[in-house]
Amino acid sequence: APTQKAPVVTTPTPAPTAPAATTGNAQAVINLAMAQIGKPYVWGAHGPSSFDCSGLMDYVFRNAAGKSIGGWTVPQESAGYAVSLSNLQPGDLLFWGSQGSSHHVALYIGGGQYIHAPKPGENVKIGSMQYYAPSFARRVF
Repeated sequence: APTQKAPVVTTPTPAPTAPAATTGNAQAVINLAMAQIGKPYVWGAHGPSSFDCSGLMDYVFRNAAGKSIGGWTVPQESAGYAVSLSNLQPGDLLFWGSQGSSHHVALYIGGGQYIHAPKPGENVKIGSMQYYAPSFARRVF
């Protein structure tokens, strides 16, 4: 009689995610930023009814993750650690300008997109790196 082999049971290994999985804190920050879409840009404003770019980042990190990252772009450049623009994860901070004198900041949400408070006369919205590419990035989580 033919011998039967016992079935081989394999435990599937989870496939690596690309980009890396978003941490709970990063997702909470993204969710709170998304909830601000449509609110007006006001220079120097830190919410909750209006924002400038750094005020929006300060507001969402403080209220969604309990993290103080500073109130304007240059202190926010020190939040977390440097990360390559080719290795972004949702929740990373994006900066425009030179380090030490950046002039704009946004929150990366994945897929080459970010949430930001662009400029006077515009509302908080989603932008695309294809049309307005950042200079450098920081990872807080």
